[in-house]
Amino acid sequence: MSGLPLFGERPRPPLRLTDRVKPEHELQAEVSRALRIMLPREAFLTAIDHANKASGKFGARLQGRGAVSGLPDLWIIWQGRSYCIELKRKGGYLSPTQKDCHDMLRQAEARVAVCHSLDEALEALRVWQIPLRGRVAA
Repeated sequence: MSGLPLFGERPRPPLRLTDRVKPEHELQAEVSRALRIMLPREAFLTAIDHANKASGKFGARLQGRGAVSGLPDLWIIWQGRSYCIELKRKGGYLSPTQKDCHDMLRQAEARVAVCHSLDEALEALRVWQIPLRGRVAA
């Protein structure tokens, strides 16, 4: 056979020998969904829509209204403290703006973690001693 799909068959995707690197927006959605279920009921969770990715007049308007570049993706407020999670895809790294912002947050006594997976985000919560309501299935 020629390797072409038969009529009515879908072509098969190419064989991958390595895991697909998940884009950051998919990772953020996955972690957000899990944390909404697992965080204590009295914890507040929000995601940041990044002003630094906006360009032109819209970006200038956001910054004029006080939007800050480099903010972490997820924010948890629990028992009067701020906890921030920056999500990076596998192999991703912080920009200089993000490093500066995270340093300022730490100076303000916020907790900040950079995570590349849901497991790493859950580990950060464990280190911060935030109790969870359940577990993630493996």
